[in-house]
Amino acid sequence: LSLNLNDKEVVKLGGKYNTSSEGGVKLKLSIDELPLLSVNPFIPADLLKLTGELNGDFSLDGSQEKINMDGFLQFQDVDMTLPSIGTTFTLSPEKITMKDNTITMYNFGMSGPNKQPMLLEGSIALGDIKEMLSDFGKIRSDILITASEFQLINVKKNNKTLVYGKAFSDMFLVIQGYLNNLTLGGNVALLNGTELTYTMRDG
Repeated sequence: LSLNLNDKEVVKLGGKYNTSSEGGVKLKLSIDELPLLSVNPFIPADLLKLTGELNGDFSLDGSQEKINMDGFLQFQDVDMTLPSIGTTFTLSPEKITMKDNTITMYNFGMSGPNKQPMLLEGSIALGDIKEMLSDFGKIRSDILITASEFQLINVKKNNKTLVYGKAFSDMFLVIQGYLNNLTLGGNVALLNGTELTYTMRDG
């Protein structure tokens, strides 16, 4: 099974799945420079707009009793625009890896308009895949978010966005625990130079 865009294969899925009780699964998903512009029609226009390309490689292997997922995702020249605040962020090219059903981020993040990064580091443990699919609360997170002089907003006065102005922030946040019982701790500070105006919009 494959997906071609502009005469190029960008997504390929292959493998086998044995439906017998003693059967197993072996699947491989490859993503090669998938244009994220092709994803935009499936995202609400006022929520998010993406440019750039996505690369990745995933394997799913094991028995029906125990399935392991390994692989990675990598963003290539990806910009993410949030129309509600009229600001564009650049995602870093560091790989997001998966090993034995655990997603790991190291030095991954995004840069604001002033090129200062917000970094996400840590892990998300999916655990047993069959149990996770029936109860997402079994997913466990251990994530650290840090930023210094990160620019959250940079937009001139206009008739479209909910806010205009500039906002800068320092962040130190820790997100830990299972999804159904997450704890969030840390600090977020707005810095000098922040000046925002919120505008009310008619229906």
